[in-house]
Amino acid sequence: MPLNEIVSVNGRFLRSVRIDQDDRNEALDGFVFSSSVREILNNFSHQQSESAQGAFTWTGPYGSGKSSLALALCALLSGSEEERATAAKKTDPEFADELWKLLPPKRDGWKCVSVVGRSMEPFQLIGDGIKDAGLSARQRKFDTPEKVIGYLQDLAAEDSEQSGGLILFLDEMGKLLEHAASSSGDAYFFQLLGEAASRSGGRLIVVGILHQSFQEYASRLARDIKDEWGKIQGRFIDIPVNVSGDEQIELVSKAIIAAGQPDSASQNAKAAVELLADARRGASAVSKELLTSAWPLNPLVTLVLGPASRRSYGQNQRSIFSFLGSSELFGFQEYLEKASLEDPKDYGLADFWDYLDFNLQAAIAVSLDSHHFANARDAIARWEAKDGGELGVQLLKSLAILELTQKQTGVGATLGALCLSINQKRAVVEELLSELEAASIVVFRKFRGTYSLFDGSDFDIEVALDEALRERSDFDLSSISNALSSPNIVAKRHYRETGALRWCELKVMLESQVENYVTSFAPTNGCFGAFIISLDDATPSIVEDFSEYGWGADFAVVRSEKSKNLVALAREHSALKDILASNAEIHRDKIARRELTDRIEAIGGRIEHEVWQLIASAEWETGIDDLPISARRNLTVLASEMADRRFPMSPKLNNELLNRSKPSASANSALKLLLHAAVLKEGTQGLGFEKFPAEKALFVSLVEANGLYVEEGNEWKFVPPSGDDAANLLPIWKATKDFLKKRGNRNVQLTDVYDLWRAPPFGLKDGLMPFLAVLFMLAERRNLSHYREGIFLSTISDVDVDYVLKAPQMVQLRWIEMNRTTKRLLTELANAVGEVVDKPISTLSPLEVGRALIAAYETSAPWVQRTARLPEHAKKVRALFKRSNDPQKFAFDDIPGLYGQDIDILTDQGISEIAQNIKEGLIEIRAAYPAMLTRMREHILNELQVHGRTAKAYRELNERAKNIRDVAGDLRLRSFITQLTSFRDDLQSMEALAGLGINKPAKAWIDSDIDRAIVQLTLLAQQFNQHESVARVAGRKDKRSAMALIVSVDDRPTPVMEEFDVLDSEDEEVNNLSRKIEEVLQQAAEGTGRNVILAALAKVGAARIKQSDASEEVDG
Repeated sequence: MPLNEIVSVNGRFLRSVRIDQDDRNEALDGFVFSSSVREILNNFSHQQSESAQGAFTWTGPYGSGKSSLALALCALLSGSEEERATAAKKTDPEFADELWKLLPPKRDGWKCVSVVGRSMEPFQLIGDGIKDAGLSARQRKFDTPEKVIGYLQDLAAEDSEQSGGLILFLDEMGKLLEHAASSSGDAYFFQLLGEAASRSGGRLIVVGILHQSFQEYASRLARDIKDEWGKIQGRFIDIPVNVSGDEQIELVSKAIIAAGQPDSASQNAKAAVELLADARRGASAVSKELLTSAWPLNPLVTLVLGPASRRSYGQNQRSIFSFLGSSELFGFQEYLEKASLEDPKDYGLADFWDYLDFNLQAAIAVSLDSHHFANARDAIARWEAKDGGELGVQLLKSLAILELTQKQTGVGATLGALCLSINQKRAVVEELLSELEAASIVVFRKFRGTYSLFDGSDFDIEVALDEALRERSDFDLSSISNALSSPNIVAKRHYRETGALRWCELKVMLESQVENYVTSFAPTNGCFGAFIISLDDATPSIVEDFSEYGWGADFAVVRSEKSKNLVALAREHSALKDILASNAEIHRDKIARRELTDRIEAIGGRIEHEVWQLIASAEWETGIDDLPISARRNLTVLASEMADRRFPMSPKLNNELLNRSKPSASANSALKLLLHAAVLKEGTQGLGFEKFPAEKALFVSLVEANGLYVEEGNEWKFVPPSGDDAANLLPIWKATKDFLKKRGNRNVQLTDVYDLWRAPPFGLKDGLMPFLAVLFMLAERRNLSHYREGIFLSTISDVDVDYVLKAPQMVQLRWIEMNRTTKRLLTELANAVGEVVDKPISTLSPLEVGRALIAAYETSAPWVQRTARLPEHAKKVRALFKRSNDPQKFAFDDIPGLYGQDIDILTDQGISEIAQNIKEGLIEIRAAYPAMLTRMREHILNELQVHGRTAKAYRELNERAKNIRDVAGDLRLRSFITQLTSFRDDLQSMEALAGLGINKPAKAWIDSDIDRAIVQLTLLAQQFNQHESVARVAGRKDKRSAMALIVSVDDRPTPVMEEFDVLDSEDEEVNNLSRKIEEVLQQAAEGTGRNVILAALAKVGAARIKQSDASEEVDG
């Protein structure tokens, strides 16, 4: 069962009196007129009567009865004599008589005006209170402080014979002081009010009711402004309204209602009483019953609550009862929810430390206790670094609280107090303390008998700050902007609609700096403007026409009267940062560094709090005339309005991967894959993506969803945006085309296009630029030429994509247009190139025709582009193509310029002649390489004694090569033979054979390589023939027969020997012819001698040899 089911806080102690609403006579019912109340009112009345002092403050914690006391005083002094007598009976008649002597009410009594402070101007609140009290007509205007103070003086002075005067009660005066601190930082009105009361001759009394001292409400302000508030407080006499420490313990015990307490509660209470008795020798003792009744608070927590509640840690006093009723982390209510009745661990000092440290850390950092807390945090951190255990942490936290409140409670961190604080036996605590002492985390003070945290720092932050502020005559006001945790205001609606994240800077500066900032502002791809909080520095003028400054940015300005406080805070913040950066002592002192860092964070938090309080009620001034009032008061709405007006043509591409200034590495990788697919797989449905990788997600959301990749005529292609342009791409697309057309006479850097897209009214994010650039190049390729490092490229490749992604400054674009004459020329050139490549050009545009012409040349063999063995006309055409780097210039200038002296290019006949000459030149260029390979092939086949060029002849060559493939020992010859095993009647076979001959790829051939290839292949062919002759050595079947014929030829002086080979395939023909010769010889006359027959055969052979020689001479 949780403790909150049996333990609660009495609601009566959480209820406060409203002096402006509660009836003063009813409020006295049950009011205890104690001796402390009598003493307070006695002090107050004597001060007013004897010194004529009219301005007072009553200061005391919540629940001390200040408001009830004000109602009691009002009941005793105001109203009729009968009403005052009734009030006296309810309080103390004797005291009432004494009070009336000092503050005589006379017949009609004192007039009372009671107001309860809230966040508004004090003079307006008092004016309303005067009307509510029926002391002024409702229509009367109290619109200035002077009017209010003057009217109060008039009310106090009137009817001096029959009335005592006027008492003004300002309950919750702290709210008015907080308002002054959060607005202008000026409390001058209270100085005027105090002076008016003191000069009224006792007729005007002002009583301000506070929870803490006047000056503490200025704790969030800078030091010099605090000093001014301290001077104003001197106009008021402060009367403390507070109960003693023992009375606070009684209040706590009565506030906590528990169905019962465990035995441990009584035992702990007894131990606490003994500690108090030992610490307060001779003083009144605290009742054990009271401490027991405060269970489940540890008795030591009950003792320290009062002193801790009187320490100011921020703009609001954290009183005892606000702590008891608080549901903050580590607070009492959270403890009741989590604690269990079965294991009733009490709320200890360590828990109270956590409550203070977690909820009030920023406020503590700027208090006088900041050093103590920094030292305690350091001690805890050192113990945790040693893995000392949770019990040691609790002990250190308890010790820190006891040390902090020892002067008020009298109870220090003795061994007994520490045992009680963590509910552990003496031996356990002694062992822990020994370990902590050994680690130099705590020390034992023998003369006090208490333990203390080891203070390793003697750095005085206040002294260092005073010195730093004296030395700094100037400072950087950017400390205010830098202290903001959210220095940028995001245009949220604009972001949802366009997908582009844009924001405005939030800047705080002096009014004299605004104009210079606006004129020098440089917008980025994300930040397009600024919200400027202008602090008054007595500058006579400020920027009024924002349209005159910074065409690429928007500005909104709010003027602040709160400059004095913010500037002072900024000076302090800047000085503290200087101390942290430059003070040598700080670098050696870890505790001082922690304290200083906490102070810097706390001052930064104050600056941010002040700035956002100002923003909450600000009405921004902009250069936009028709801006709704509601938009002027909401920063994000105003930022979106400004973004819409600055970027009205922004594309609406809701993709968080790319629509950003700097995409992630994974997003860039997906974009690269998408763009590669766009140029390599265009024509494929969905670009061939399978499953759903990141690149397909980009394709679907950015391309497909916006209709940029469609099917036209059974072909998928990229197209410009049109129709229902949901992504709002048409404006940027049209602007890009116009931008390129205006610069049609030159190449445009892709980065220049990016600058156009990046600037208003588009504001395209850098992450989308490569994507949109490639899509634009693909969709507009009919009229768009692109270049890489100044060189025209006929097609867009994946290499170009890489350049767009990594080096856009090396990519150029150019838009091409044409007229009637150029259209005629394009038509003829298109027909010519269509005949050359045997593929008609579908689109008649300068780019398509120029690309086709250049492609027709570029697809020719690399050797042709280098050789000198071309006809002169072909060389001229080739030189023309080599110089081409722009399709428009090539088609309209370079080609006509080649023939311009001989042909009239303005006539249809001249244009036809130009096209015909280009066609013939291209044909010669494209035919040169096949012709060269054909000649080389004929020579090699002759060397290989291949008779005929039929398929059968090539198969016989393949078989011959296979027969001796393993005979050759030389690797190069073997490679040659292997090539011949698959040699065909095609150029590729010859190209491969020639490459083998010179050991060089075809793309690198020059003229000398061709000659060298013929020589090398001839030698290899001869070796092939020789190896065929000895094929039987390797056990191969002879594929040819070697023969020789020696004859005497009539016209030669010596016999001639003719050697020749006969292939296996010719055996049948040889046999048939030999049979025919044999038949002829058999028909000869019988008796013809052998020698005659051989002589006849020799003579026929000689004739054949002579015929062969004659044939060779003719061929040669």
